[in-house]
Amino acid sequence: MHNEDCIHMILHFSTNLICFFILSGYSIMGNKELILLNSWIQEFLYNLSDTIKAFSILLLTDLCIGFHSPHGWELMIGFIYKDFGFAHNDPIISGLVSTNAIL
Repeated sequence: MHNEDCIHMILHFSTNLICFFILSGYSIMGNKELILLNSWIQEFLYNLSDTIKAFSILLLTDLCIGFHSPHGWELMIGFIYKDFGFAHNDPIISGLVSTNAIL
């Protein structure tokens, strides 16, 4: 069981590392594709209603200001922690949230 958790952690980490290298390669070599993606994202954001834009801005600012919403930080750090394949550990996540609130 312990080996299985370690294997999953290594797989998650290597998957994230591969994705990082692929995105870095696209940003360095695929300038035309990025221009196309940028225009598509701008068109998508332009077509959103003002209510959705305002809600998105409020949500992002609420999540990024740690001392105002520690629960939001717990969710974000927990998701990243899980994405890298680590087992859920409340003391570590709480420690990271409290460290972020100090900064």
